[in-house]
Amino acid sequence: MKYCLRISSFDSQVLEAVLTGVVVLSKKCGIFVTVARIGLPRRRSRFTVLRSPHVDKKSREQYEHLLHSSLVTFVSLRDSVSFLKFFKKIKALLFTQPVEWAYTYQTAGSLTL
Repeated sequence: MKYCLRISSFDSQVLEAVLTGVVVLSKKCGIFVTVARIGLPRRRSRFTVLRSPHVDKKSREQYEHLLHSSLVTFVSLRDSVSFLKFFKKIKALLFTQPVEWAYTYQTAGSLTL
């Protein structure tokens, strides 16, 4: 089966640390990593706030949020039970970090390498 793990964070250094931890954990468990990291586009949200609502309308503050995302793809060459144990370890690692994550999977019939 093919598993994809998408990880997002507002801090790029935290994202890099989590990704290296996931790759190291996958090598310890014997799970084959096809693509170590695919960098996804950053999502940028900007907004402007008035400093004073009554006077000086030209006086404004601008803020920006950057959301960094990456995709890690795994191919399970072993049975699915060992991969589920590996995935529980990944969830324990991700719950301790300030990141957002989601996963998807494909069955062996639709797998193309």
